[in-house]
Amino acid sequence: QYDVALRELNSSGMPWPAEPEFLIEVATGYRELGRQHELRQVLDQVIPLSLTAPQSVRLASLLLSVHDNDKSIQVLRRLTVPGGRNDPSWLRFDLALAYVLGGNYQDAANQAGLCMNQSVAVVSDIAADAPAWSLIGIADARMAKIDDSISALRRAALLSPTTEEYWLNLTRELMALDRFEDAITF
Repeated sequence: QYDVALRELNSSGMPWPAEPEFLIEVATGYRELGRQHELRQVLDQVIPLSLTAPQSVRLASLLLSVHDNDKSIQVLRRLTVPGGRNDPSWLRFDLALAYVLGGNYQDAANQAGLCMNQSVAVVSDIAADAPAWSLIGIADARMAKIDDSISALRRAALLSPTTEEYWLNLTRELMALDRFEDAITF
């Protein structure tokens, strides 16, 4: 469907409206068709526009899909409030994920800690915090904070024992450390 629509748009000769929703949909079409060059051009048109929170999240996701991690972080940061204490948890998590993908592991761990409305040093026992603990564990592993990483990944798996992804993250990290016995005892 995108192929025909984009072909007609491009052949019309009409200028495209500078409307975020329209341009995000065009960008989505280019992504679906694997047309990275055109996708990047459209994304660059959307970035400076005034966006709603859902549009910003969709734009950030599209930017991540083409590995424009820094631009994705910039888009998400525009949604944050200075100090960030009242930012919604989903925004903190999305920003933490963008930081991980961009290689900013300390920022990712800090932002994931804020998802839980507390510092990372405070132990959380809420199942809803499992994704944040998993992200902290991944970031800590990339920073070679091995014990912290294993502890955070284990906490995520124990907080949400039916979520296979958390157990796989823990097992992967233990196996990378040649701790095979620990990896299979869970």
